[in-house]
Amino acid sequence: ISATPGNGQASVAWTPSMGATSYNLYYGTVTPLTTTNGTRVTGATSPHTVIGLTNGTQYYFAVAAVNGAGESPLSNELSAVASGRVL
Repeated sequence: ISATPGNGQASVAWTPSMGATSYNLYYGTVTPLTTTNGTRVTGATSPHTVIGLTNGTQYYFAVAAVNGAGESPLSNELSAVASGRVL
């Protein structure tokens, strides 16, 4: 998982997982990031741009693979600060 910060946003990318049919992206300002305290983006595709972030604020991102068996545990979380720069 990687995150590239921008002006009020971050572009998050990840490597596909074998067997996954979709992905849920989670983000938030609290660490450790969990499925309970993070904001979920259902059916996200890589790369995904998260908009509406506050510049200068640290955000944490993680991805979960989804298939017929359910949702996987979250990936390792990654942090980025929305920077006020244009991507």
